[in-house]
Amino acid sequence: MPRMNAIAERWGASCRREANDRIPITGERYLRLVVTEYAGYHNEHRPHRSLGQRCPTL
Repeated sequence: MPRMNAIAERWGASCRREANDRIPITGERYLRLVVTEYAGYHNEHRPHRSLGQRCPTL
């Protein structure tokens, strides 16, 4: 699906910009931890435009 590629690239770019560029990654295990934490934040805690700038968990 062409649209899914754009969504995946945007998520990867935002993860790199917001998490990985600010934290020095020292190994694969630490990278997995940082990406897992960012995914939780991205999906549950940050405001979403489609929800009127509210978090999904509220």
